[in-house]
Amino acid sequence: MTTRPGRACCGWSPALALWRPLVMLAFGTAQLGAAQPLLPPNHVLAGRPQADDFTIESLRRYTAWLEARYGDDYRNVPLAVKADFFEWLLWRYHLTAYGQIANRVALPGQQGPRPAPQIGSDTSTWNGALLAGLCYQYAVTRNEQTLQRIRTLLDGLRFYTTVTGRLGCYARCVVPQDTPLRDHEAKKFGLYRYRSPAGETFFLLASPAKGTYNQLAFGYAALLRFAYDDLPPADQSRVRSDVTQLVTQLLRDDYHITDVNGHRTPHGDLTPIVASVGVPFNGQVAYHLVALGRYFPRDDPVADQLIQRQFHRLREKR
Repeated sequence: MTTRPGRACCGWSPALALWRPLVMLAFGTAQLGAAQPLLPPNHVLAGRPQADDFTIESLRRYTAWLEARYGDDYRNVPLAVKADFFEWLLWRYHLTAYGQIANRVALPGQQGPRPAPQIGSDTSTWNGALLAGLCYQYAVTRNEQTLQRIRTLLDGLRFYTTVTGRLGCYARCVVPQDTPLRDHEAKKFGLYRYRSPAGETFFLLASPAKGTYNQLAFGYAALLRFAYDDLPPADQSRVRSDVTQLVTQLLRDDYHITDVNGHRTPHGDLTPIVASVGVPFNGQVAYHLVALGRYFPRDDPVADQLIQRQFHRLREKR
């Protein structure tokens, strides 16, 4: 059985998980900048599956039990409870052992095993968007659990570029080698193997697109605005390196996303200006990335010069 964040066992909208900060503000349960607990009401916690039970049967029982608390109609379930449900679903069932949130997972048939991440063509894209959502949530709650999730996701995002062997080049998706593969995606995007220093082998889908880099930049920009200052120094150092590599790789490849093998990807042209005329979506993403590199702290003076030069070039052309 597979499940994904965008498809649940009931009729509730999982987008509420990302809108949780706004839901909390609307219901008066949070104040901007104040540390807030994220625990749901006790009656919601009581019916959840056991810690080692990830089966679809236990999840369905809990969903039915939760709806029964509100008259067997999901429309009666308060928005805050729905938001908490999908946040819980995301981090309990979709979190991988390497810090990423899988778009789709296969649930085990028996109690004990954890859900298995499945291949997806845009997993890194949505992890970038999730980073932004978590940073907005942290801006509202200043909750320590949210900050820890941000740190976990930063490790996961770093793994997308580590597996390519080219820092600044990101994979679309990373899954363990025993994951069932879909031929059409492997042929379309290119499938590669990565062996970790610990001896684990992974498959990765390559050929990232401009939308991938757009969401990564969105996530890192939100991090800089709302959560960077609260990260431990070691995390700050790593994320500075990650952002610098992301931006400079694109600039050195003349605004074209390149693949694991160094070749240009089919959907990675981010040329912002052609004959002094801006290219709409390309320009948006390119400006976003260059601005991110310009305002994010940097440690590499050579990268700093490259980013500053491109920043002022684009600024003069606008």
